[in-house]
Amino acid sequence: MLSRKIGCRPFRRGLRNKRLSPQEKAEIVGMFHGGSTVKDIACYMQCHISSIYRVVKKTLGENPFLRKPGSGRPRKTSQRDVTRIIREVKKNPSITGHEIKANLLLNNISERTVRRRIASDSEFASYWKTKKPYISPRNRKKRMKFAKDHIHWTTVDWQKVLWSDESPFVLIFNRKTRVWRLHNERYKVKSTIATVKHDKKINVWGCFCASGVGKLYRIEGILLKEEYNKILNTQMLPSAKSLFRRRYAKTWIFQEDNDPKHTAKVNKEWIKKKGIRRLDWPAQSPDLNPIENLWSILDQRCKNRKPANEEELFNRLKEEWESLPTSMLQSLCESMPRRLQAVIDAKGYATKY
Repeated sequence: MLSRKIGCRPFRRGLRNKRLSPQEKAEIVGMFHGGSTVKDIACYMQCHISSIYRVVKKTLGENPFLRKPGSGRPRKTSQRDVTRIIREVKKNPSITGHEIKANLLLNNISERTVRRRIASDSEFASYWKTKKPYISPRNRKKRMKFAKDHIHWTTVDWQKVLWSDESPFVLIFNRKTRVWRLHNERYKVKSTIATVKHDKKINVWGCFCASGVGKLYRIEGILLKEEYNKILNTQMLPSAKSLFRRRYAKTWIFQEDNDPKHTAKVNKEWIKKKGIRRLDWPAQSPDLNPIENLWSILDQRCKNRKPANEEELFNRLKEEWESLPTSMLQSLCESMPRRLQAVIDAKGYATKY
């Protein structure tokens, strides 16, 4: 008989089966091998005697911890069918379950079964395609050439670059955010994000280098080549003189993308006249420009914004822009060798950056 400090209640035949935890199962097995009877163990554990029999019987098998084959309906697909399905996915990752079923003449199964076989019998899983700028064969070659020409640049070389770009910002932050909720609270106010179909926005121009940020300029209306020339003269050049006045006053390099207003004749001549070195930038390469990441960081830092108008939004952006830590700017500049290597590894196509 089992020894127990408290009294053992008598076993009742009408006692319902209860779900036993792994610890309780281990205790039952230990009691059984210690010489206790099944009835005594059931009395001690306060559960039905059949539950004890099942646990004990399972431990007496050859492989007690392996799950036994189920007695449900057998699969409609053979191993050969699964191999053919996975081969179709490897040949065309964008293929649908409907197309696989039609190509392989699998009329006895559903599209859902096809998708389940892919998920359970291969390393593939279904994801939404990532949106990236289109890279033509010509731009792909230019990206490869740029990456190979600059892959040996040192950290000091990238510290001399003044990165620049324009970016829009909307009045209300509307990026995807996560929320803890119950399964039936999808449309509760706390679980949703309010969106505006035509939200007000502003466009800004900015620049930065490893040592700090330059001026943040608000663009009024559509940016034309004449206004961009004004930005170069009144915003970019003073920012460069302030950021590079000590070490790289004569060796700094200006970076801008190939937007038509940037490459306009009047602006190219202005840069040449001022003797500014310009980085020969490949087209369709936002993944190579660290300022794109900086725009996202700035937007995220202002995600709790609730400005009443565009002017308040710009003031908030400007305040956060000027408080960006130098360590973050240095990390972005130091990421350039990794970005270039990623372009080389991708053979000129888009990268994760």
